[in-house]
Amino acid sequence: MLSVVLVVGAPSWLGYRAYDMLQPPQDVVRVVPVGQAGVWQHVSWRVSVEKVPDPTGKPDTSDRQWLKVVATRTALDAEGAIRHGAPAEVRLVDRAGRKWQLETMNNETPTDVKENKVGTPYRLEMLGVVPPSVADQVEVIIRPSSYRDVPDQSAADFMKDAFNSGEKDDRVLRFRR
Repeated sequence: MLSVVLVVGAPSWLGYRAYDMLQPPQDVVRVVPVGQAGVWQHVSWRVSVEKVPDPTGKPDTSDRQWLKVVATRTALDAEGAIRHGAPAEVRLVDRAGRKWQLETMNNETPTDVKENKVGTPYRLEMLGVVPPSVADQVEVIIRPSSYRDVPDQSAADFMKDAFNSGEKDDRVLRFRR
């Protein structure tokens, strides 16, 4: 009886574990009300969206609308200051679930953690194109990076922290408009 349970049960259990590990994680979405800041991982995020003319200088067409998105990140404490990596994802989304890519034009966040000051806002400016019918409705989603840049940390400690961290990139801030 034990042999039958092992012969049938072991492959089933291993198959389920492989399936479970390969499934993409479900996002945990935090909706941020209009005009408010979203806080995640000791960093405060604010977002503004405005319509802009075509930055290439071409005449405007009726089939697309350019949008400028400004995301401002502010470290709330020392832990927030070491979490200065660029967001893993920033996109425009509509209520139907469609997504549009944003291209980064300017990122004021210092690359050196020692220059990243607590309480100082840093701007991330991006441009995107959407259909005019959704230009006033699209919302911004930000998936903050879980990257931590600890000053004077050895490579061995960095690797150990990276592999032992239970933190996932499944948190998303969705900014309402």
